[in-house]
Amino acid sequence: MENISSETHSPVTEDGVVISQNNSILLQNNITQECLYVPITIGVLREFGLVEEFSHSISEQHKEQQENETKIWTTENTLFLIDIVGKFDKEFASGIKKNVWKKVTQQCKHLHKNINEKQCETKWKTLKRTYKTVLLHSNTSGQKKRYWEFFDVMHDIMHNKPEITPVAVCNSMTGLHINKEVTVPDLSPCSSKEDKENENISNKDYESSFSRKRKAKMSEADCRHQEKMKRLDNFNDLFQKNDR
Repeated sequence: MENISSETHSPVTEDGVVISQNNSILLQNNITQECLYVPITIGVLREFGLVEEFSHSISEQHKEQQENETKIWTTENTLFLIDIVGKFDKEFASGIKKNVWKKVTQQCKHLHKNINEKQCETKWKTLKRTYKTVLLHSNTSGQKKRYWEFFDVMHDIMHNKPEITPVAVCNSMTGLHINKEVTVPDLSPCSSKEDKENENISNKDYESSFSRKRKAKMSEADCRHQEKMKRLDNFNDLFQKNDR
């Protein structure tokens, strides 16, 4: 679609009323005079100063969107999304999130015909935000614990994450405190025992190689220092002979 702005286009009116149909308004290109229908959004209405005139349409759209979200994210479907996101937890931590959300959405396709990546990601963000709010409320001294039907399943996934329970906390009063209860996931490709043994051997080889190189450099530096001192001694002997 071509760039639309109040500088390039103008609303087409009839008897002083902007022509609209199917939640779209008719705009005319100020140069070519070509007309096209543009979907009604709050951004478009603000651009052309039509918010008040089409406020009813915006309200209806928002209401329809909320109804669709309610139909998609039933309790059962929400629990399914949480379970799938939990299974992709390591991929979210180590991979490109956009690609992981594609996989998650593919797993959720059977939930609703219109479900898409944005809806899944938005729903998850809403769940995370609610979880943090309920957790903070429950952990606040003197507050009665708040019930939320998805808290337990969300807690299973979220409670060990650094954004919820930091691996370490440091302040001027108590210094550094390391939280031993937090499990940091192993995201390295070495997962089997054999792989880890090979990794340890590789590390030892690297350390031995590093030590050898370091000793060689130290020997070279020592030789250069000795040669420098020898030249300095020779110069002093020569200077003393000439002084006599």
